[in-house]
Amino acid sequence: MLHLATSVCLLIFVELIGTTQAAGCSTVTCYNGGTCNSYTESPPCLCPLPYIAPYCESAADYCFTLQPDKGITKLPVCLHHGNCTLAYTDPYFNCSCPSNYTGWRCEVRVGEEETTEFSTTTTTTAATEQTSEQSQISTAVIIATACGAGLLTGGAILVGVYLIRSCRHKKPQIKETITTGTGNFY
Repeated sequence: MLHLATSVCLLIFVELIGTTQAAGCSTVTCYNGGTCNSYTESPPCLCPLPYIAPYCESAADYCFTLQPDKGITKLPVCLHHGNCTLAYTDPYFNCSCPSNYTGWRCEVRVGEEETTEFSTTTTTTAATEQTSEQSQISTAVIIATACGAGLLTGGAILVGVYLIRSCRHKKPQIKETITTGTGNFY
């Protein structure tokens, strides 16, 4: 998730090595459904989306966040001068469209009957599939505390992505590299 400092990051799935008590969980308070991070020293809390570390007190503003997995590869999130507001369920934003546009991102022009009906159906189906897929995977937590400007000099920053459900029952296997590039992180 994510827009204060822009850094180059390498996202990979990593194998979780053991379960060491890195954080003093008895002294950590995590908000909004966050759980104490006992795997690494930082951040102190693992936060469910759309909330962000360190203590899950605030939500990322998905109105200003690229989400390539949802086809949002450039801003603005809401097209055709739609108004974007933060939401606490997937896709973590809502678009209020001008009267001549509709769709989850205001991408469909009203009055183009064939296109509108087809596009609306396609959009609804895609959003439903994404929500279903995300609920099956459980909550993925991106640990990105070192991605702030000035915290590290040179090189790429590793961002660990842990599948919470897998961490509790078995060790996840090392997976392939997801992506490299620039991203906006808190």
